[in-house]
Amino acid sequence: MMKPMKSISDKINEAFKNGSHEQIKDLLVYSDRGEYLQDCKLSGESWDIAVIHDDDIAVVTQPLQQSIQFINVKTMTAGSILYVPGDCYYICIANDTICVGGYQVYLYIVNKHGERLKTVMLPDSGSIDYIHHGLYDRLYYIDNTRNCVTCVNMEGHVRFRYTSKDLKLLRRVITDKEGNMYLASNNSNTIQRLTPNLEFLDVIPNDGNVIGMVFGYDCPKLFVLNQVKNSTFLLSFICS
Repeated sequence: MMKPMKSISDKINEAFKNGSHEQIKDLLVYSDRGEYLQDCKLSGESWDIAVIHDDDIAVVTQPLQQSIQFINVKTMTAGSILYVPGDCYYICIANDTICVGGYQVYLYIVNKHGERLKTVMLPDSGSIDYIHHGLYDRLYYIDNTRNCVTCVNMEGHVRFRYTSKDLKLLRRVITDKEGNMYLASNNSNTIQRLTPNLEFLDVIPNDGNVIGMVFGYDCPKLFVLNQVKNSTFLLSFICS
């Protein structure tokens, strides 16, 4: 069962006042109750973020600079910058590696020390929009060209593609510890939940266009960042 808790912050609305998160140069930090804690100045405009929990490191993408930047989450200070040869909008952590991708058909794999390990080409893929690492070393990403979720292994081999007539303008995909898949699309005000076998499980009522979705670390909360016109707010769902 999913029970929503709503949190609205003036700082989030101020950061998103231009209607696009590509304008943000500050990393905002909140508690799991939606309370503002602090912020961190970045070297450029950020787009996406991933956290390496065991090492207290966060990594943000900076597409205008074609780079990623490392952040010490204990001191909340921005650190080293790594430049990548192509688009770097979306990012996820896969074990001890960092996967970076964008609107081209390539994923760039780097280690947590900022060394680029390899480039993976995603065959027959369209525009890559959002990346998520799930169970069994599977990567999930939104293919905007087909309006579908594509699942590949770490070598780029396709495991499956999924779409539905009920999903309009698909934007985000994540999985939980059981392998259930959560799909969010714009203008639907819902999040679909599927079993690991891609069977429909239920629909989670949402309130706005989803621009971010993540599970809390070691806690059963799903955090959903929404935007409606000039208002940006965070919903947290308690999973049970």
